[in-house]
Amino acid sequence: AGDVLAVQRVARHRLERADLLARIPPMLGLMATIIPLGPGLAALGQGNPGELASAVTVAFDATVLGLVAGIGGLVVGKLRRRWYEELLEGMEEAE
Repeated sequence: AGDVLAVQRVARHRLERADLLARIPPMLGLMATIIPLGPGLAALGQGNPGELASAVTVAFDATVLGLVAGIGGLVVGKLRRRWYEELLEGMEEAE
C-alpha cells in the first residue's frame, strides 16, 4: 500500500507538470502574437506596410510555436497518465 501511495504522489507531480506544459505555451504564444501587432499597426499608420508584414510574420510564428509546444505537453501528459494508470492497476492486482 505504501508503494502505491508513493507512485501516486510521483504520478500526480509529473502529471501536473505535463498539464502546465500543455496549457502555458499556447497562452504565451497568444501573448507573443498580440505584442508585435501593436508596433506593426502603428507602422502601417505611418505608411510603412513592410513593418506590419514583418510583425504579422513574427506573430504567426509565435502562435504556431506556442501551439506546437502545447501539443507536445498534451501528448506527454496523455502518455504519462496512461502509463501510471497501467502501473497502478498492476500494483493493485499484485497485492
